[in-house]
Amino acid sequence: MEKIEKVIDMVDNPGRYTDEEFKAMLNDPESRKIYKTIVETRAAADMDDADLDIDKEWSNFAARHLDTAPRHTFIFGSKWNFMKIAAVFAVDNLLVSEYSVTSVA
Repeated sequence: MEKIEKVIDMVDNPGRYTDEEFKAMLNDPESRKIYKTIVETRAAADMDDADLDIDKEWSNFAARHLDTAPRHTFIFGSKWNFMKIAAVFAVDNLLVSEYSVTSVA
């Protein structure tokens, strides 16, 4: 019997197997992973939707999978810093334009 079939049978019919057989199955990493997947899948299928807190589950998912580290943009950092930098360039451009016009005349 393949590992998957044996683990499924052990989950469906636990009375057919001894404690030693269960321990041997759980000591094998591949069988333990199959067992864990089956148990989690059945628990999810049996879960009542009323017990599900979407916001809590999203928070758990985001904590595990989304990068929550602050992201720093190259120079600008934020909208306000961008506005300050743009203002400096605008004033500098005006001064350079004014200087080049007055120096030519």
